[in-house]
Amino acid sequence: MSENTSARESLSRTPSWIMLGFVIGCIVSLSVKKQIESRAAAEAIRQNAAQGAAPTPTPTPTPVPQIHHATLNELEAVFVRWQSHAVWRNDLTEVAFWNPLTNQYNEYVEILRSGEDFYFRNITHLTRPLSHDDIPHDAPLRFTDPEERVRYDSIFVTPSS
Repeated sequence: MSENTSARESLSRTPSWIMLGFVIGCIVSLSVKKQIESRAAAEAIRQNAAQGAAPTPTPTPTPVPQIHHATLNELEAVFVRWQSHAVWRNDLTEVAFWNPLTNQYNEYVEILRSGEDFYFRNITHLTRPLSHDDIPHDAPLRFTDPEERVRYDSIFVTPSS
């Protein structure tokens, strides 16, 4: 039996040297950049000291007030409790939820009803007027009326006797 062995060609080492040169170049450029930045900071300190001024402290950032948004579970729990007061139009209603940080009803949500399921979507403003139905004044949400109902109420005003 004769063994057929082919001579394996040796791979070129050029790509390895190129990669090594690239890595060394990156390391050198990073170290030079750090030296330049440290020299510039030292020069600024020397100039301030020569002028007799104390080094200026870095200003502390002012904290940004956090905006409170109720979670989906909170919205759903509140809505399920008060849903009997909702006025639906094409299985849609809009609700303004109470925001404890601003002490206003300014979290606006559109609710889609599909059978027994509700789907919530945040909106920037209400497109319907708020309802003035018999809902307690301390309720955590306010409902809206469909536009037709408001027009009907404003056109046909019953005279008081």
